[in-house]
Amino acid sequence: MKRIVEAILLGAMAPLALGAILLAVSLALSATAARAFTLPTSSAGPGQYAVSISSVTKLTVPAGAAAAEICVEGAAARYTDDGTTPTSSVGIPVAAGQCFNYGGPLLSFQIIGSGATMDVSYYK
Repeated sequence: MKRIVEAILLGAMAPLALGAILLAVSLALSATAARAFTLPTSSAGPGQYAVSISSVTKLTVPAGAAAAEICVEGAAARYTDDGTTPTSSVGIPVAAGQCFNYGGPLLSFQIIGSGATMDVSYYK
């Protein structure tokens, strides 16, 4: 009889347990999404526009800048931020016409793209 009562109680509690598990998973996913990079909204000073990146190019980072929006035009490019020199086959690829938010080490960022240009806006 005791096992029957336990089974009934466990069966009655199953929806509550499932709800608690789903809530925990939802909260964990929300916390992960909150850590995703979002571009700050306050300008950090002048940007760089129509900069040729046909040879390896570094950013001219204004004081206080913590992030950038970078757009590549005209041709594909590749960038690195780990000290490795980008080439036509080394680095993270960026398609022509693509813009991306960058929150990594701005002073280590290097980019190259034969026939390409870049536009950069900086943010605090």
